[in-house]
Amino acid sequence: DIIFLMIRRPPRSTLFPYTTLFRSKYSGNYGSKNLFLIPDRKKAIEHAFSHAEKDDTVVLLGKGHEGSIIYDGYSIDWDEKGIALRILKTMGFA
Repeated sequence: DIIFLMIRRPPRSTLFPYTTLFRSKYSGNYGSKNLFLIPDRKKAIEHAFSHAEKDDTVVLLGKGHEGSIIYDGYSIDWDEKGIALRILKTMGFA
């Protein structure tokens, strides 16, 4: 199994505490081939899809029902399904 963790609401000022939490909770696995902390949600989805093999399941959780990602002082529009489909299309799967 491979786990890709991305921050649901990634204010840049709070990224360090999340990284510290993941490192302490998953000490031996952090940075290994089985656990990835990727703050940029789109890059994390791309990374997860690129590591998926035949018969694997990739599950995207936490943002599918929301239309934005809130950062410190601003937000960006977010369409998780649309982004996932575009990534899969560029990879030749959709």
